[in-house]
Amino acid sequence: MTTSPSEIVDRVVRDHLAPIIRARGYKGRGPTWRRSSSEVVHVVQVQRSTYNGPFGARFYLNGAVYAGVLDDILGLPVQDAPREPDCQLRWRADDVGGAARSYDLEPGADAAALAALAVADLTLLLEALDRIRSVDDLVDVARTQSLAAYEAVYGWYLRTGRPAEAANLRAELRASVSDARRWSILAGHLDAVDELASRNGLDP
Repeated sequence: MTTSPSEIVDRVVRDHLAPIIRARGYKGRGPTWRRSSSEVVHVVQVQRSTYNGPFGARFYLNGAVYAGVLDDILGLPVQDAPREPDCQLRWRADDVGGAARSYDLEPGADAAALAALAVADLTLLLEALDRIRSVDDLVDVARTQSLAAYEAVYGWYLRTGRPAEAANLRAELRASVSDARRWSILAGHLDAVDELASRNGLDP
């Protein structure tokens, strides 16, 4: 009986990826593993394509970092077991030097070669996550990589007594956005963080 691509992905995850993830101190059963420290939670996820079937399969390797204090700053509920989409910093393997954005398996494909590539990329992803040990580490990386966590970064600067850095971030965001309507939306979000900070006795 021919093994389907989805079944081969199951084997790759079980036999090659999960042992490496667990050896780094992560706990879980796939598709999501977590490792907690005093300040942050590291999350590793094997994300399968919703279109996997008998004729092909695809998966992604995601790594992420979550800090509950950043949600608290924004008045959001703090997650005890954050999912990858909950995290303030989110990577795929190729974001940290991995070779592939996704891992594709078609009938007759070389499963061993796929496993070797995924293992190499996973190792790079785990090493990158290892370097994010504190909220400050998370914020430093998130600020340079995308706008996805700009409210959390801005709020962290206010929470930690760095209003000048918050002002600089606001200025950098303004300079990077040429569309007036889009800036109005971003500025409104920052103003909301200022209001929360003021309520908590912080000076924006």
